[in-house]
Amino acid sequence: MNCLARKINEFKQLIRNQNVTLRRKMMLYLACMFMAGAGVFVFLLTATGYFFNAEDRLEWTLRNRLEQVTEKMSLEMENYAGYSLNLSKQLSRTIETQMEGKEKSISEFTDSGDKLVALQKSMYPDLNTVLLTSGCKGVYAVIDATINSALPEAGHSRSGLYLRQGNSGNNITGFSDPYLFRGSPEVARENGFGLHNRWNLEFDTDLLPGYQEVLEQTSDHTKEIYWTTKMVLKGTWEEVILSCAPIVGSNGEIYGICGIELSSTNFRKEYPVKESDFGTILTLISPKEENVLCLECGMAGNMEGTWVKGFEVFDEIPGKRYATYRSDSGSFLGMKSDLSIIDQNGNEWVAAVLISKDKSMAYIQKWRLIVMAIVAAFIVLMLVAAYLLSRKFVKPILQGFEEIKENKPVTDKNASKIAEIEELKSFIASKRENTKIKELPENIEEMLRDFEERVQRLTPTERILLNYFAQNYTLEEIADKMYISIATAKKHNTNMNRKLEITSRSQLMVYVELFRRCNRLEDIISETPE
Repeated sequence: MNCLARKINEFKQLIRNQNVTLRRKMMLYLACMFMAGAGVFVFLLTATGYFFNAEDRLEWTLRNRLEQVTEKMSLEMENYAGYSLNLSKQLSRTIETQMEGKEKSISEFTDSGDKLVALQKSMYPDLNTVLLTSGCKGVYAVIDATINSALPEAGHSRSGLYLRQGNSGNNITGFSDPYLFRGSPEVARENGFGLHNRWNLEFDTDLLPGYQEVLEQTSDHTKEIYWTTKMVLKGTWEEVILSCAPIVGSNGEIYGICGIELSSTNFRKEYPVKESDFGTILTLISPKEENVLCLECGMAGNMEGTWVKGFEVFDEIPGKRYATYRSDSGSFLGMKSDLSIIDQNGNEWVAAVLISKDKSMAYIQKWRLIVMAIVAAFIVLMLVAAYLLSRKFVKPILQGFEEIKENKPVTDKNASKIAEIEELKSFIASKRENTKIKELPENIEEMLRDFEERVQRLTPTERILLNYFAQNYTLEEIADKMYISIATAKKHNTNMNRKLEITSRSQLMVYVELFRRCNRLEDIISETPE
């Protein structure tokens, strides 16, 4: 162990005693200054948003969520539309079977309670199958016939069946026994399930958008399906959107409409809020209107933690990456995408995702400040390192020259740890001991020769500038003696430094002092200005 410790100490002592060239010290100093400059550049880019651009991440987060919900919604709506069209075809055959081959007009069921009950019983298996297989909350069929045309409300009262999963008041979903929301109680009694707590015998078609328009369609449009805007089921608190497919007979007569219910309960369950670094992301669907998202007509997913109400209108302000939406609840950032949905007014629908603008901007600002603080600390560290290096770089040089002036002997205690200075000190010492030695050490001679060659590149004006510097004049004094402006003097100084491959006056004075100590100053000073 003692031997190992001794070897480590010897190695440390060897490292400490290693001389470093002026070039390496200068490279290290310049590297620190370069890193500090790069840090300033990164700091400015971060402050202006070009670096660590969190807006790009926010855009990706919104776009990724929008693509997910749009793909899911489109598939769900396509499935519901397919179920609705297949149901309309099956109900058309069922109705015509109940007509027993007569004139095949739906009007024969009006004012005939027994026939309507029998028709509803025959329609029940078709509706119940769709209810169980589609995963929807409700399924319905409206027949253009009423049980009593003499009643005051007969003009907008129509017979049919409406089956719903569970009781809307209990928020029940899944494959449970259905409840009868509209239709004859005998259908429920015969099939062993109960009536909805807001049951009615017939439909109020005034509350069914587009119903009358469907009945007035021509044969060219009888295969079309549309969706209603959001409405509240009569007598309940629950909001729904209904798909509407015409039930068309073989003779082209429209018997009524049927479709599937998209309930607000299921929609909130299927599209919960999505948590992200930027805040809570809300999902909604709305009719496609210019610069507006309308929740009064559309539907929103789970709104927990968003402070959004279910009946708001969002005004859209388009942006480069995403839009800004403003409502009574505040400002939001978001995106929207087209859906394959057409409502009773012929409007296309869109899916949209929204996120609180305040929370998003707070997150972006927080991390931008953190990055700026880290970069600022890095800049300060590099500047401090450059300052310390510059002191460590200049001090040994000046100390070495003082030792040379004072003719101090070369020892380890007064070593400058700079290779060129130590070689110069050794050379001068050896020259004093042996006046016959006329040649400089190889490294010093090569360094002086290279510098002398670079001096030859200077213009006459730059040579005069060099001469004045050799006499320890300041740049301001030189400008006065040369009758030029300080700006012109600085320009000549910059050109001179570039040609001499130096970066500062202190570095120039090192070379001047070396030439002076070696009695070769006249090699670089051609003439002394007056």
